[in-house]
Amino acid sequence: MSTTHDHIGHQWLADRLHDWPDGTGPMYLRLAGALERLLHAGEVADGARLPAERQLAGALRVSRTTVAAAYEVLEDRRLVARRHGSGTYVEGVAPPPPAPPRESVLLRSLERNEIFDGLLDPPRELLDLRAAALHHSDPLPEDVLAAAVADLRAAGAGHGYVPAGLHDLRAEVAARYATLGLPTGPEEVLITSGAQQAIGLITMLHLRADDTVVTETLTHTGAIDLFTAAGAHITDVDVGPEGVDVDAVIGRLADRPRLVYLIPSIHNPTGSVMPARNRRRLAAALAEHPDVIAISDDTLADTWWARRPPPPLASYPGADHVLHLGSMSKLMWPGLRIGWVRGPAPEIRRLARLKAMADLGTSVPSQLIALRLLRQDPAFEDDRRELLARRGHHLAEALAAQLPTWTFDVPEGGLCLWVRLPDGNSARELAISAARHGVALAPGSIQSPSGAYADHIRLPTGHPEPILDQAVRRLTAAWQARHPAGPTTVLDDLRVVV
Repeated sequence: MSTTHDHIGHQWLADRLHDWPDGTGPMYLRLAGALERLLHAGEVADGARLPAERQLAGALRVSRTTVAAAYEVLEDRRLVARRHGSGTYVEGVAPPPPAPPRESVLLRSLERNEIFDGLLDPPRELLDLRAAALHHSDPLPEDVLAAAVADLRAAGAGHGYVPAGLHDLRAEVAARYATLGLPTGPEEVLITSGAQQAIGLITMLHLRADDTVVTETLTHTGAIDLFTAAGAHITDVDVGPEGVDVDAVIGRLADRPRLVYLIPSIHNPTGSVMPARNRRRLAAALAEHPDVIAISDDTLADTWWARRPPPPLASYPGADHVLHLGSMSKLMWPGLRIGWVRGPAPEIRRLARLKAMADLGTSVPSQLIALRLLRQDPAFEDDRRELLARRGHHLAEALAAQLPTWTFDVPEGGLCLWVRLPDGNSARELAISAARHGVALAPGSIQSPSGAYADHIRLPTGHPEPILDQAVRRLTAAWQARHPAGPTTVLDDLRVVV
């Protein structure tokens, strides 16, 4: 709904206030503060009528008293006027200065990703289950860090500007691809500041407004943000237990999209894996469309729980122009900010020039640590995978025991469970209830370019078992608050603190 309309819908406003319970103090003051931020951001036009107290209370699942008190606070701050018998109207809020069209598109693309909200402004009182990452694992090995410090002393003799990445690290990444069945030279690898920067560089180099991008109907939220910010038109295809619907992708290739972005190895968020036979078919189809920029995002490929995924897509005949993305964030540590692109050498050179414009190169200390990590005993990575699998199965068992109506498939790997709520229940409404019980959730719809899967949530598995148990208990309480067995009572100002 447009904010220029005279009347603001209660569900639209509730969706925009998804994180309003964050913070401290009485609930009505938190709600008033969130509404004030929305007004000052220009989300609601001056003169618009706010939803009736009872309607907004129902959408937010609080008492009418809470909404009434919040409106009174806004009236005291001279941001709204309450007219007897007519309603509550926005009044006296100066409109924000007009933004250039591209800036408007960029801001809209950034605002949709609630996972980033938790990274930019971590909640102090909530158990944050929005970002999927490994928590409280064994620290990086002391001998690796000590060796990296010695490497850094030697590297300090140079200027440290390496836009394409340290040669030794590029060679080590290349050797890993060769081990997986994809011969690669250092000149075919670009080191980036995480895989997110890799997607951003490819987007910047190749996408223009109104270009078409083909993605899976569920995909990495950061990729959706970047494609949307570029002004691209995103069209999606189904993804299932065996990864993307290859027939659907082949059909879309006939429409000559500019870019195809897929996650064949440990899909985010479903955890599925594309089998070798489908990779072979997809590679053959891509061979007929060499002008299409094809991305295989393999940032989760090394987080498999029981069996390694099939060889990379570019190892199959016809897919030699595919760009593969990798990262050390999921298995090692996100704070390293080490990712890479593997692709044809001419393309890597173009991306390296663009990266030089962006940052002159990824942090050398991080690269030196990454190099030592990649060269160490593979037992360290095996231990990490065993930890991920153990925690993932633990969460799956806890959910099955306490929330048996929630359904999911046990994934092939990764750091999350993709969970469906029963009877089409709204994940957005659950997130609001969960926040009141001490858990921050993101609705599954943000993982879909079209906003589908509103009855799904992504639950991270990377926390230690006691924290996962605590999360399930709180989610159970939040679910039971929305689906009580007996008469319901709205509890105001309830807060569970971590």
